Amino acid sequence: MFPAAILGGFIAPQIAKRVSPIVVKRIAVAGLLLLALNLLGVY
Repeated sequence: MFPAAILGGFIAPQIAKRVSPIVVKRIAVAGLLLLALNLLGVY
């Protein structure tokens, strides 16, 4: 889980350069929701 987060943090800026800020925000929100659910044991 944590290595994936580090990897995501490394790759995200490179992807962010190619897609619109709105898409980046949506992906970030979705990622944070999944992370929160995962930590709570829901998902």
